[in-house]
Amino acid sequence: MRLDVSDWMIQFQVMNHSSKLKPNFSEIGRKLNADPRTVKKYFQKEKNYRNGKTELVKPRKKHSSKLDPYKKVIQAKYNDGNTAMSIFYFIKDELGYQGGKTLVSDYCRTLKKKKLKKATVRVEVGPGDSAQVDWKEGITIITQDGTKITGNIFLYILAHSRFKYVEFTYKRDQRTFLNCLNHAFTSTGGIPEKIWFDNQKVVIDRARSTFTKRVFNETFIAHAHDAGFIPFLCRVGRPQTKGKIKSLAGLVDRLKVYSNEVIDAEDFASVVRRFSQKINYEKSQATGKPPIELWRKEKEYLMIMIQNFSNLILKPLLKEKSVKNRLLCLIIANTHYLQNILAELCS
Repeated sequence: MRLDVSDWMIQFQVMNHSSKLKPNFSEIGRKLNADPRTVKKYFQKEKNYRNGKTELVKPRKKHSSKLDPYKKVIQAKYNDGNTAMSIFYFIKDELGYQGGKTLVSDYCRTLKKKKLKKATVRVEVGPGDSAQVDWKEGITIITQDGTKITGNIFLYILAHSRFKYVEFTYKRDQRTFLNCLNHAFTSTGGIPEKIWFDNQKVVIDRARSTFTKRVFNETFIAHAHDAGFIPFLCRVGRPQTKGKIKSLAGLVDRLKVYSNEVIDAEDFASVVRRFSQKINYEKSQATGKPPIELWRKEKEYLMIMIQNFSNLILKPLLKEKSVKNRLLCLIIANTHYLQNILAELCS
């Protein structure tokens, strides 16, 4: 605010209140080193004040936002319980949104205030040290024709690099669980030294109580022995032992935004596969880097299934009655074994 210009105009109005004389705005501007339009503005403001008129404020022009065409979709998805981040990636990937994340999060904040979460202590481990496994249970997606698809999503994350693997399944039995675990080993390029599990029926036969300890399932512990990893069970009330997998479970909530968008269960399964690949290229808040970058170094520390390949893969295949199929399985096993041997010799 130019107080010197304002004082000059007040003195001018006092001295010339009985006349309609106007000042020379250009001359006063040169004396006060001000723009003539600024001088005129203060003159008119003081004149209106003395005449009892209120100052009119011009309404600001409303500018269009990149978010305007998507606000109805955002509001509908947000009311369904989807997070601002999941909505952002949906409108970006599926609807061609060109704006930033802040516009979406700010608009969602106007719909409902975000709840603050308490911070927890983060525990970091070395490369190849451990991984965490869990289920995202009872996820329901509605297809375009209104059919409900209810299933589960298998979650796997390497603790050091945050490299992730997710898979959609209908069942949560032990056979499905072990198959998903093998798929995760293949996708991440090897097996870590330790794997943390929640208290699931496919892992333990008896939960821990005041007088008894938890007991691993025999089939599961045999699978762990064949694969070469040491299983650990997460303790109740200890978020440090399963915090990373819970973060991944929250990340999977982004898939809910595809409700009413997919054609059938197979279409949703393909969405989950693409999602599993994409999230490894997104910057991790914990490490500040995409998981794919740290995984390129961590995979050197992961164990490769060579000696126990027949136990993990071929046992169910060798039950085939056809001699031809059994022979083909043995050829595949020997080929895989030789390839790994040659890779070790050449490295």
